[in-house]
Amino acid sequence: MITRQLKLKAVIFDYAGTIYNPFTQQLYPQTISVLEALTQKGIKLALVSRSPNLEERLAEFKQLNLRKYFQILEAVSVENKKEFNHLLKKLNVKPEECLVVGDRVKSEILEGNRIGAKTVWVLQGEFLDESPESEMEKPDYTINSLDELLLITQSLNLTQKV
Repeated sequence: MITRQLKLKAVIFDYAGTIYNPFTQQLYPQTISVLEALTQKGIKLALVSRSPNLEERLAEFKQLNLRKYFQILEAVSVENKKEFNHLLKKLNVKPEECLVVGDRVKSEILEGNRIGAKTVWVLQGEFLDESPESEMEKPDYTINSLDELLLITQSLNLTQKV
């Protein structure tokens, strides 16, 4: 049996409903402290958002000063699905070294599972009652608040026996 360190190297976040509350038009209260903690641990961060107006969304990212936390800030058209394979390449990480965090099982969780990443479903926002309807929509972890993510990141940096 071989023991190896499986280290979390990156987190891909959804924007609206995950770190940003579209109803109050503010970041969730725990967002900055979670982003700062992950950044201090050297974890690479990417942010992805679907939007009808890409320029407005990118301007919103700038206004919220999110560039200081995220290596990648990406807005995609609402007609397109969120895809994460290219983000893994840009972040230079393998799927098993990455967490995908989102509030929708039919979007971020599905795509995160599809690429082989660990997935975290945040039970908040508009899609709180959206239930998984297939194995691919089932998250590895479910949390009620973004600050619970830090406990998950700590547990993923344990020694694995293979």
